[in-house]
Parts: sequence; C-alpha cells; structure tokens
Amino acid sequence: MKTILNQYYYLALVTALITIFTYLSIAAEINYLYALLVGIVTHMTYNFHPLMQFSLPELNKKIRIRYIFYVIGLLIIGFITIYNASFYIWVALFIVCVLSLAYFKKVFGFSLRDHYLTKPLTIGLVFGICTALIPYLQSGYLIMESLGLTLGRIFFVTVLAIIFDIGDVNQDQLEKTTTIPERFGVLKTKILCSSLLGAAGIIESIGAWNFLIDLEGIVALCFSYFVTFMAILFSNTKRKSWFFTLFVDGIMALPLVIFYLIKL
Repeated sequence: MKTILNQYYYLALVTALITIFTYLSIAAEINYLYALLVGIVTHMTYNFHPLMQFSLPELNKKIRIRYIFYVIGLLIIGFITIYNASFYIWVALFIVCVLSLAYFKKVFGFSLRDHYLTKPLTIGLVFGICTALIPYLQSGYLIMESLGLTLGRIFFVTVLAIIFDIGDVNQDQLEKTTTIPERFGVLKTKILCSSLLGAAGIIESIGAWNFLIDLEGIVALCFSYFVTFMAILFSNTKRKSWFFTLFVDGIMALPLVIFYLIKL
C-alpha cells in the first residue's frame, strides 16, 4: 500500500476515475483510452518530474529502460486518443503542458510551485483541464459550456490541494516554505476552502439546472462535495499522512462510486 501511495499509482487511478465520471455525468460515451492517458500522465508527472526540469545530471539519473516504455506507451495511447482532436482540445493540451513545465521548471528564478497561490491553483487548473474540459469538449459541448463547468472542477481540485498543505504546515515552517495555511493560518484556510467548494457546488448546480449535467451526476457531485467539506473541517496539522494521501485524494474517485451506487 505504501508503494501504491508514494509512487502515485493511487493518485493516477482516482484521476482516471473522475475523468470517467465526467463522461457519465453528461450521458456521453466514455473515452476509456483518454481516461487511461490521464492516469498515465498523472503517474509520470509526479514520479518523473525531475525530467521536466531539463537538468542533465537529473536526466542521467532518471532515464531508465522502464521510463522509455512509459514514454512509448504514452505516445501510442496519446496518438490514438487525440490525433483527430479539435482545435480547442489541442489548445487545452498546450496549456496543460506549459503549466506543467512552469510548475517544475524555474523560469527567471521562479516556478509556479514556488508561490503559495500559484501552487494549488496550477494543480487545480491542470487537473480541471484534463479531467473535465477535454472530456466536455470531446462530448460535443460548446466551448463556453465546457469552460463554465470546468471552473467547478478547478475549484474542487484546488481545495483538495490546499487541504494537503494543511497537513504539511509544520514541515513547511521548518523548511521556510510559504503555503496558504502557513501564511494565513489553518482557520482562514478552511474558510477559503469552504468558499471555493461552495462556488464549485453552485457552478455544478447551474450546469444541472441547464441540463448540462444529469441528475445522477449532480447528486454524486453534491455528496462528494459534502465529504470534501467534512475533510476540510477535520483536517489539521496532526493528521496522519494516510488521511491526505488515501482519504483526501480518494475523494476524486467518490463521484464515480456514488454515481454507480445510484444506478443500482
């Protein structure tokens, strides 16, 4: 279990599952290859991010035969999945690549993960584009409809990223790393997270009101947001690491689980 969590297999799985949920929530055909692609990219990004810094010493250390197989598999699945993608999808993928590189690679002495605001927001943007915007566009939704619904996903994932920072406050203080909880305190951070989560719920509800999200989808999202709210309330600096890596990350898979339970 430790290997599954620490090497981000679990995160890759829940990311793929919430991507599948996106298709189901709008009664669209599921693109399983794309969901698999999202999972693989998530796993590779978190495990092999030194490669994205283009450091020759790091490249020498990190390139191994199994990484080459990862890249080959990723390229094959990616080509099959998006070779005939629309212009907007290609733009979305380009933005994801730029944000991901800027998150790890310092440009002019600064990377997006260096700032307490851009760090969680970048995570929210990348996950939102990959797990929501692109599936919506693939399913035929208009660009403005897709962007509107994706904003809810961005807020949701940003909240999960900030919750993680709550658990790391003590370590961040020792390392003199500034995060939202470290700078503003846990209480104000929880208020911020609750506000963002409420905004996500409102956005998704508007989508359901306009028949962009099915009834089962909005119910699954509302229940998941309630669980997320409880995670906000119970998160603190003394929680065990599994609370964040297993439970908080696992919330991303919850909409799909609830969706299937409703369908039973």
